[in-house]
Amino acid sequence: MKKPLAIGLAALGVAGAAWFGPGLLAPGGTGSIDVPDAPTVGEGARGPDTSGTASKAEAAALRTALNEVRLGADMQRMDAFVAEQRARAESAGDDPEAWRLLAEAHLERCLLRDQRKGMAVATATHEELPAANKDDIEAGLAAAQKALELGDPTGDAWRIRSSLLSISCCSLGDFLRLRSPAQEAMDEAAEIDPDNPRVVMARATEKLFAPRFFGNDPEGALPLLERAVEALPQDERPLLFTAFAHWLLERPEQALQAAEAAQQINPRNVYVAAVVERLRGGEEKPFARDVE
Repeated sequence: MKKPLAIGLAALGVAGAAWFGPGLLAPGGTGSIDVPDAPTVGEGARGPDTSGTASKAEAAALRTALNEVRLGADMQRMDAFVAEQRARAESAGDDPEAWRLLAEAHLERCLLRDQRKGMAVATATHEELPAANKDDIEAGLAAAQKALELGDPTGDAWRIRSSLLSISCCSLGDFLRLRSPAQEAMDEAAEIDPDNPRVVMARATEKLFAPRFFGNDPEGALPLLERAVEALPQDERPLLFTAFAHWLLERPEQALQAAEAAQQINPRNVYVAAVVERLRGGEEKPFARDVE
């Protein structure tokens, strides 16, 4: 079936849109996760980040390492990163940054697992949530909740929670159960840090992948994606979504230009490479098909 994201994102991480996008209204299927309660937020969760310079530098280095693993598209390396980050989080105990990064790693592993999936407006990625994705989503939600309970000062833990809920959606029933908590989490993220580029990208994917009666607006997504492209120069996904927006607007030349730019950032993304080839060949639906 078709691809979220955030994330894919979707994510992104990616992003992942609070609209469960791109796929919410597929009939049947099951997301098979329970709707988790909203986290109890610890003191300081809306205050400034008071962590020391050394811990900030270490956290930044780990975020860079996670992105490098993602760009490498090697599931074994991603598995190793998730295991190592869990050990770091458990060792750190009360460090919200460590738990937040663990949540992000679980999200990115889901998105990497689904990287070959095609994407289309209002079309679910899976008819039934794969067991490995379910495990990552539940573990990621627990880690994000831990970060929030420990007083995470950023909007990212909320954004990750929203994205994980979004990519668990496989049916209309899932959409009806999960839309509200996912939207609430993304609203919290935007309130804390409206300029967070991954939050901005998620808002863009809401506009891209929602059906028309829920606000599909690829033209409106483009200014948001432009901001995300500028702020995330090592992430190909904002450019991929830009290409999709242009395609929806019947601008194939601009779509190809954006897809080629995405491929330059991450030549290992096989889905991006396939989209570039399909656009060059003039295929009718260059984004919709999975990559074998």
